[in-house]
Amino acid sequence: MASTRSSSAKLLSLLLGLSGYVSHAVSISQGRETASWAAASDRALALLQTVVIGEKSIDIKDVHPGNRLQPLYKLPTAFLLSGNHAGALRTLDIIDAIVDDPVETTSGALSFFPDYMCGWVAMGAQRTGRFDIARKYQRKCEEVQDQHDKKRLDTLSFAHRALLAMYFGRMDEAEEHAFEILRIVGMNFGRSRDGGDAADAGTPPQDFYFHLNAEKDGLEMTDDMLHVISRSKRDQAYFFLGYPAAVLALMSQAFKSPVYLDTSRMLVDYLDSIPGMRTCPMSHKVMWASAQLFVVTGESKYEDIASDIADNFVQSQQPLGHWGSGSREANGLGRDGSHEFFSKLTADELDQTAEISIWLRLTKALVEERRALDEDRRIAEEVRTKEEL
Repeated sequence: MASTRSSSAKLLSLLLGLSGYVSHAVSISQGRETASWAAASDRALALLQTVVIGEKSIDIKDVHPGNRLQPLYKLPTAFLLSGNHAGALRTLDIIDAIVDDPVETTSGALSFFPDYMCGWVAMGAQRTGRFDIARKYQRKCEEVQDQHDKKRLDTLSFAHRALLAMYFGRMDEAEEHAFEILRIVGMNFGRSRDGGDAADAGTPPQDFYFHLNAEKDGLEMTDDMLHVISRSKRDQAYFFLGYPAAVLALMSQAFKSPVYLDTSRMLVDYLDSIPGMRTCPMSHKVMWASAQLFVVTGESKYEDIASDIADNFVQSQQPLGHWGSGSREANGLGRDGSHEFFSKLTADELDQTAEISIWLRLTKALVEERRALDEDRRIAEEVRTKEEL
């Protein structure tokens, strides 16, 4: 573990060397309305509860064969954060009853990250108090990681594993996963597009590609949308960097490490330099990361990023509460919340609706937490000033 921390320290000079890229100016937020974020989350969860455990619930085994876990795996966390403990427990019971293979999926994207769904279930069960299910799925994550090609590294997997490790109190393990994120970030921001040195470049050039995957000896160079985030393209999978940014911000609180904090800042600042990022439906984890950075730093720009993304999700939510295609509502199907409509919601739509509901609610809580902290400090300063007079 000492060698990991030493190596992390060596990366600090590179990561902090991009001084033109990371702003440390702190300004106090004036605040923006947040009630609509919770309301949107509530609408989403009302729909999901009806679809999964309500009177009109669908049979996941029949509607989503070969993909039983994807519509369910985020719901324990989503229900728990909304105060619906019973819904979280019921969903965990359903998962335990119908999911034979927690890695099985028909989703091409999820197949690249075989321990992703398992990790969500493990964390949700741990938070809910179903430690039997938490232990079962945490062990499954370990099995998958042992089987996974260890020569390949990617930002999302290591962020997910670091967060899972923290939920289970394995802080040294979390740091080991975080170090791999730092390695990938260092390799990216330490090079230009043609492979040259970019340490003094400040903001990366317009044609910069952040490569999300690496091998032990260097970056995995590809233009595939699941493996890069380009600074010049719109509508990309920004959550691949939003997730590590959020986890590193959390770890900066736990370990009081400037390496984690500044790397988190760098990732969010890079993402925010991409046109259209704040209005993209794949920016949900960037919203969370920005809100977490606002809590840690008090910098209003991170509140602005989180708020803009949250407001966009409120505006883009479908009338019945989900995020996804609006064509079925336009054709009349689903206006009354029919069982037929629920059966036609895709696993991806159910998955993303649960996820967005989580980050909207958590973003609201984080933004309000920082605002309250700033107000407490303002009042304390006023009292101190009056006492000095």
